[in-house]
Amino acid sequence: MNEERMVNMTYPIHTCVFTALQFHGRELLSLAASSEWLWFEYYLNVSLPTLIQEYQQSMVVTAFEIEYTAPFEFFDANQFTASVTKVRVRQNDNIFEFHYEFSANNIVFSRVMICFRLLLLSGDDALTAVPGKVDEKLLQRFLPEEIDSSNIVRAVPKLLNKIETEGLLITESNDLFTLYRHQCEVADQWSFIELPTLASAGRERLIISLDDDPAELRRTMEKPIKSIVAKLSCPFFLFDEGRVRTRAYLLNKQPIFVHHVFNVSRADTLAAIVIESF
Repeated sequence: MNEERMVNMTYPIHTCVFTALQFHGRELLSLAASSEWLWFEYYLNVSLPTLIQEYQQSMVVTAFEIEYTAPFEFFDANQFTASVTKVRVRQNDNIFEFHYEFSANNIVFSRVMICFRLLLLSGDDALTAVPGKVDEKLLQRFLPEEIDSSNIVRAVPKLLNKIETEGLLITESNDLFTLYRHQCEVADQWSFIELPTLASAGRERLIISLDDDPAELRRTMEKPIKSIVAKLSCPFFLFDEGRVRTRAYLLNKQPIFVHHVFNVSRADTLAAIVIESF
Protein backbone atom coordinates (compact mmCIF):
# COMPACT_ATOMS: atom_id res chain seq x y z
CA MET A 1 0.00 0.00 0.00
CA ASN A 2 1.25 3.49 -0.84
CA GLU A 3 2.06 5.96 1.90
CA GLU A 4 -0.65 8.49 2.74
CA ARG A 5 -0.45 11.72 0.77
CA MET A 6 0.19 14.33 3.46
CA VAL A 7 0.74 18.07 3.69
CA ASN A 8 2.35 20.00 6.53
CA MET A 9 2.35 23.70 7.34
CA THR A 10 4.19 25.36 10.22
CA TYR A 11 2.90 28.50 11.93
CA PRO A 12 4.24 30.84 14.62
CA ILE A 13 2.63 30.92 18.04
CA HIS A 14 0.45 33.95 18.82
CA THR A 15 -2.01 34.72 21.58
CA CYS A 16 -5.22 34.55 19.52
CA VAL A 17 -4.99 30.80 18.87
CA PHE A 18 -5.10 30.00 22.59
CA THR A 19 -7.51 30.27 25.47
CA ALA A 20 -6.06 30.53 28.97
CA LEU A 21 -6.03 26.71 29.07
CA GLN A 22 -5.40 25.30 25.61
CA PHE A 23 -5.44 25.74 21.83
CA HIS A 24 -8.75 27.16 20.62
CA GLY A 25 -11.08 24.58 19.08
CA ARG A 26 -12.25 27.24 16.64
CA GLU A 27 -8.68 27.82 15.44
CA LEU A 28 -8.04 24.10 15.01
CA LEU A 29 -11.03 23.92 12.67
CA SER A 30 -10.00 27.03 10.78
CA LEU A 31 -6.47 25.73 10.25
CA ALA A 32 -7.87 22.33 9.25
CA ALA A 33 -10.04 23.96 6.58
CA SER A 34 -7.00 25.81 5.18
CA SER A 35 -4.94 22.62 5.22
CA GLU A 36 -7.69 20.79 3.34
CA TRP A 37 -7.29 23.16 0.42
CA LEU A 38 -3.50 22.99 0.57
CA TRP A 39 -3.95 19.25 0.07
CA PHE A 40 -6.42 19.70 -2.80
CA GLU A 41 -4.14 22.16 -4.59
CA TYR A 42 -0.93 20.20 -4.01
CA TYR A 43 -2.19 16.74 -5.00
CA LEU A 44 -5.24 17.38 -7.21
CA ASN A 45 -4.38 20.83 -8.61
CA VAL A 46 -7.86 22.04 -7.60
CA SER A 47 -8.67 25.12 -5.50
CA LEU A 48 -12.03 25.85 -3.91
CA PRO A 49 -12.83 28.62 -6.46
CA THR A 50 -11.95 26.13 -9.23
CA LEU A 51 -14.20 23.47 -7.69
CA ILE A 52 -17.08 25.96 -7.62
CA GLN A 53 -16.57 27.63 -10.99
CA GLU A 54 -15.36 24.74 -13.17
CA TYR A 55 -16.89 21.68 -11.52
CA GLN A 56 -20.03 23.40 -10.17
CA GLN A 57 -19.50 21.63 -6.88
CA SER A 58 -18.92 22.69 -3.31
CA MET A 59 -19.08 21.08 0.13
CA VAL A 60 -20.51 21.56 3.58
CA VAL A 61 -19.33 20.16 6.91
CA THR A 62 -21.59 17.51 8.43
CA ALA A 63 -19.46 16.38 11.37
CA PHE A 64 -16.18 17.00 13.15
CA GLU A 65 -14.21 15.52 16.01
CA ILE A 66 -11.52 17.31 18.02
CA GLU A 67 -9.38 15.33 20.44
CA TYR A 68 -6.81 17.00 22.66
CA THR A 69 -4.09 14.39 23.03
CA ALA A 70 -1.45 16.22 25.09
CA PRO A 71 -1.17 19.42 27.15
CA PHE A 72 -0.07 22.41 25.07
CA GLU A 73 -0.06 25.96 26.35
CA PHE A 74 1.09 29.31 25.03
CA PHE A 75 4.68 29.26 26.33
CA ASP A 76 5.35 25.61 25.43
CA ALA A 77 6.70 26.30 21.92
CA ASN A 78 7.52 29.03 19.41
CA GLN A 79 5.68 27.37 16.55
CA PHE A 80 3.34 24.50 15.72
CA THR A 81 2.59 22.35 12.67
CA ALA A 82 -0.76 21.48 11.09
CA SER A 83 -0.73 18.26 9.06
CA VAL A 84 -3.23 16.50 6.85
CA THR A 85 -2.49 12.85 7.65
CA LYS A 86 -5.18 10.95 5.74
CA VAL A 87 -7.90 11.67 3.17
CA ARG A 88 -10.73 9.38 2.14
CA VAL A 89 -13.66 9.64 -0.26
CA ARG A 90 -16.43 7.90 1.67
CA GLN A 91 -20.04 6.83 1.49
CA ASN A 92 -20.44 6.11 -2.23
CA ASP A 93 -18.36 9.13 -3.24
CA ASN A 94 -20.36 11.84 -1.50
CA ILE A 95 -18.24 12.51 1.62
CA PHE A 96 -14.67 13.75 1.96
CA GLU A 97 -13.17 12.58 5.26
CA PHE A 98 -10.06 14.53 6.29
CA HIS A 99 -7.80 13.60 9.20
CA TYR A 100 -5.36 16.04 10.79
CA GLU A 101 -2.68 16.21 13.44
CA PHE A 102 -1.43 19.33 15.22
CA SER A 103 1.99 19.10 16.77
CA ALA A 104 4.70 21.13 18.50
CA ASN A 105 8.13 20.04 19.73
CA ASN A 106 7.52 16.70 17.96
CA ILE A 107 4.48 16.00 20.18
CA VAL A 108 0.95 15.69 18.76
CA PHE A 109 -1.28 17.85 20.93
CA SER A 110 -4.52 17.46 18.95
CA ARG A 111 -6.12 15.21 16.35
CA VAL A 112 -9.04 16.41 14.25
CA MET A 113 -11.39 14.70 11.80
CA ILE A 114 -13.84 16.57 9.54
CA CYS A 115 -16.49 15.19 7.18
CA PHE A 116 -17.32 17.36 4.15
CA ARG A 117 -20.55 16.59 2.24
CA LEU A 118 -20.37 17.11 -1.53
CA LEU A 119 -22.86 19.53 -3.06
CA LEU A 120 -23.99 20.14 -6.64
CA LEU A 121 -24.41 23.84 -7.38
CA SER A 122 -27.28 25.31 -9.36
CA GLY A 123 -25.13 28.10 -10.80
CA ASP A 124 -26.79 31.11 -9.14
CA ASP A 125 -24.93 33.81 -7.21
CA ALA A 126 -26.29 32.53 -3.89
CA LEU A 127 -24.45 29.19 -4.42
CA THR A 128 -27.70 27.25 -4.05
CA ALA A 129 -26.88 23.54 -3.87
CA VAL A 130 -28.20 20.02 -3.38
CA PRO A 131 -26.33 16.92 -2.14
CA GLY A 132 -24.44 15.00 -4.81
CA LYS A 133 -21.40 12.88 -5.62
CA VAL A 134 -17.84 13.81 -6.47
CA ASP A 135 -17.44 14.73 -10.13
CA GLU A 136 -16.03 11.72 -12.00
CA LYS A 137 -13.11 13.70 -13.48
CA LEU A 138 -12.15 14.85 -10.00
CA LEU A 139 -12.60 11.38 -8.51
CA GLN A 140 -10.04 9.99 -10.95
CA ARG A 141 -7.36 12.15 -9.32
CA PHE A 142 -7.65 10.25 -6.04
CA LEU A 143 -5.57 7.14 -5.40
CA PRO A 144 -7.50 3.84 -5.28
CA GLU A 145 -6.73 3.42 -1.57
CA GLU A 146 -8.18 6.89 -0.89
CA ILE A 147 -11.62 5.77 -2.08
CA ASP A 148 -13.71 3.91 0.49
CA SER A 149 -17.38 3.46 -0.39
CA SER A 150 -18.41 2.40 3.12
CA ASN A 151 -20.65 4.63 5.25
CA ILE A 152 -19.11 6.88 7.87
CA VAL A 153 -19.90 6.23 11.54
CA ARG A 154 -20.55 9.50 13.33
CA ALA A 155 -19.39 9.85 16.90
CA VAL A 156 -22.25 12.03 18.16
CA PRO A 157 -25.22 9.59 18.02
CA LYS A 158 -23.37 6.82 19.84
CA LEU A 159 -21.90 9.13 22.48
CA LEU A 160 -25.19 10.97 22.99
CA ASN A 161 -27.04 7.70 23.56
CA LYS A 162 -24.44 6.66 26.14
CA ILE A 163 -24.71 10.00 27.94
CA GLU A 164 -28.51 9.98 28.03
CA THR A 165 -28.80 6.35 29.16
CA GLU A 166 -25.85 6.09 31.55
CA GLY A 167 -25.19 9.68 32.61
CA LEU A 168 -26.75 11.78 35.35
CA LEU A 169 -28.44 14.98 34.19
CA ILE A 170 -27.44 17.84 36.51
CA THR A 171 -28.97 20.99 35.02
CA GLU A 172 -29.73 22.78 31.77
CA SER A 173 -30.10 26.25 30.32
CA ASN A 174 -31.28 27.89 27.09
CA ASP A 175 -29.69 30.89 25.41
CA LEU A 176 -30.76 32.82 22.33
CA PHE A 177 -28.44 34.25 19.70
CA THR A 178 -28.59 35.95 16.30
CA LEU A 179 -26.32 34.92 13.45
CA TYR A 180 -24.40 37.98 12.28
CA ARG A 181 -22.05 38.27 9.33
CA HIS A 182 -18.85 37.88 11.36
CA GLN A 183 -20.04 34.30 12.07
CA CYS A 184 -20.77 33.55 8.40
CA GLU A 185 -18.85 32.28 5.40
CA VAL A 186 -18.99 33.49 1.80
CA ALA A 187 -22.60 32.40 1.13
CA ASP A 188 -23.95 34.23 4.23
CA GLN A 189 -24.49 30.91 5.99
CA TRP A 190 -23.00 30.04 9.34
CA SER A 191 -19.38 28.99 9.40
CA PHE A 192 -18.89 25.58 11.00
CA ILE A 193 -15.78 26.79 12.81
CA GLU A 194 -18.02 28.88 15.08
CA LEU A 195 -19.70 25.84 16.65
CA PRO A 196 -17.11 25.36 19.43
CA THR A 197 -17.57 29.00 20.46
CA LEU A 198 -21.36 28.68 20.54
CA ALA A 199 -21.00 25.57 22.68
CA SER A 200 -18.46 27.06 25.10
CA ALA A 201 -20.56 30.22 25.45
CA GLY A 202 -23.58 28.08 26.37
CA ARG A 203 -21.55 26.15 28.92
CA GLU A 204 -20.06 29.25 30.50
CA ARG A 205 -23.43 31.03 30.69
CA LEU A 206 -24.90 27.96 32.41
CA ILE A 207 -22.05 27.88 34.92
CA ILE A 208 -22.15 31.56 35.88
CA SER A 209 -25.94 31.34 36.35
CA LEU A 210 -25.71 28.58 38.98
CA ASP A 211 -26.80 29.42 42.51
CA ASP A 212 -25.79 26.01 43.82
CA ASP A 213 -23.13 23.78 42.29
CA PRO A 214 -23.20 20.36 44.01
CA ALA A 215 -21.61 18.68 40.97
CA GLU A 216 -18.78 21.26 40.97
CA LEU A 217 -19.40 22.24 37.35
CA ARG A 218 -17.55 25.51 37.95
CA ARG A 219 -14.34 23.53 38.22
CA THR A 220 -14.49 22.88 34.47
CA MET A 221 -13.57 26.54 34.00
CA GLU A 222 -10.12 25.55 35.30
CA LYS A 223 -9.76 22.40 33.19
CA PRO A 224 -8.84 21.99 29.51
CA ILE A 225 -11.40 20.24 27.32
CA LYS A 226 -10.54 16.65 26.35
CA SER A 227 -12.70 16.40 23.24
CA ILE A 228 -15.32 18.20 21.16
CA VAL A 229 -17.52 16.24 18.75
CA ALA A 230 -20.26 17.71 16.59
CA LYS A 231 -22.91 16.79 14.08
CA LEU A 232 -24.45 19.40 11.75
CA SER A 233 -27.83 18.83 10.15
CA CYS A 234 -29.39 22.18 9.14
CA PRO A 235 -27.96 25.50 7.91
CA PHE A 236 -28.22 28.92 9.51
CA PHE A 237 -28.48 32.03 7.36
CA LEU A 238 -27.58 35.65 8.04
CA PHE A 239 -29.78 37.16 10.79
CA ASP A 240 -31.44 33.83 11.64
CA GLU A 241 -32.37 33.56 15.30
CA GLY A 242 -30.96 30.58 17.18
CA ARG A 243 -31.18 28.84 20.53
CA VAL A 244 -28.54 26.80 22.32
CA ARG A 245 -29.87 24.31 24.86
CA THR A 246 -27.01 23.24 27.11
CA ARG A 247 -27.34 20.23 29.40
CA ALA A 248 -24.71 19.28 31.96
CA TYR A 249 -24.26 15.61 32.86
CA LEU A 250 -21.98 13.48 34.96
CA LEU A 251 -20.78 10.38 33.14
CA ASN A 252 -18.45 8.08 35.05
CA LYS A 253 -18.15 10.94 37.57
CA GLN A 254 -16.78 13.26 34.88
CA PRO A 255 -18.62 16.38 33.64
CA ILE A 256 -19.83 16.41 30.06
CA PHE A 257 -21.86 19.10 28.30
CA VAL A 258 -24.35 18.47 25.48
CA HIS A 259 -25.39 21.43 23.35
CA HIS A 260 -28.35 21.27 20.98
CA VAL A 261 -28.39 24.21 18.57
CA PHE A 262 -31.83 25.05 17.16
CA ASN A 263 -32.69 27.39 14.28
CA VAL A 264 -35.58 29.34 15.79
CA SER A 265 -36.22 31.23 12.54
CA ARG A 266 -36.83 27.94 10.74
CA ALA A 267 -39.42 26.29 12.96
CA ASP A 268 -36.94 25.61 15.78
CA THR A 269 -35.23 22.97 13.63
CA LEU A 270 -32.31 21.11 15.20
CA ALA A 271 -29.24 22.42 13.37
CA ALA A 272 -26.36 20.87 15.31
CA ILE A 273 -25.31 18.89 18.35
CA VAL A 274 -22.00 19.60 20.07
CA ILE A 275 -20.62 17.51 22.95
CA GLU A 276 -17.76 18.75 25.15
CA SER A 277 -16.00 16.19 27.36
CA PHE A 278 -13.68 17.02 30.27
